[in-house]
Amino acid sequence: MTWVVAGCLAMAAGLLVPGSPVGISRLVERQPAAAMGMARRLAAVIGVMAGVWGVGAVVGPEIALWLLVLGMSTGLGVWLVRRSRLRRLARVTRQQVAEACQVVAGQLTIGLLPQRALEAAAEDCDVVRPVLAAVRVGGSAPEALRRAGASAGAGGLVELAAAWELSTRLGAPAASLAQAVADGLAREERLRETVATELSAVRATSTMLAFLPVVGVLMAALVGADPAHFLLTTWPGRLCVLVATSLTAAGIVWTERLAERSGGGL
Repeated sequence: MTWVVAGCLAMAAGLLVPGSPVGISRLVERQPAAAMGMARRLAAVIGVMAGVWGVGAVVGPEIALWLLVLGMSTGLGVWLVRRSRLRRLARVTRQQVAEACQVVAGQLTIGLLPQRALEAAAEDCDVVRPVLAAVRVGGSAPEALRRAGASAGAGGLVELAAAWELSTRLGAPAASLAQAVADGLAREERLRETVATELSAVRATSTMLAFLPVVGVLMAALVGADPAHFLLTTWPGRLCVLVATSLTAAGIVWTERLAERSGGGL
């Protein structure tokens, strides 16, 4: 069991630690947030493996191995559900931001003051309400927009803040700037929808490939073979299940990360 845990730790470290020759210290200097996130993930992996080792010492290596397989499968499912939920929330937020920018531009075009334009946008767009609350108590509208724009899917508010600041400092027409921001967000959302449609096939293929080993085992059983006996009752078979589960989980996570990066994030 010791070398199994050591091998899993080595694979996890190889997946989590970048292969760049700059080293950990250079990574901390250049990207402290990314380095801290990597350190937390590595610490979590080490903690999980230490827990598995402790469970194995109490209940035996066989049960510990199956608990590890079950934990990886459950964790992968929870992670996929969470990422899907975050994508939906980000998409709804982007739609609200685009609608809010369009309302603000329309209200400014007909001659309303910027605060009144925000009030009109906040009636239907929840994402603008914290901004309006900050402005009402004397806060800076651009700063409030930037803070609100830090959440997932609300990046368009940062562009609106830049337009607001440009109008305030240089006297540029606020309505034209807000309309330009709204048009840009609409174009970006159309592009995102196109990319998401293309990437849906990639995600579907990844999910289908993840289930192919199970299909192979079932087909072998149908033709009279007994793969379940090898996989469930022998240590080489159990290790095959562990490695297959690990590689499948890593492949799905990698595909999701690549898809999100290609699609511009969540």
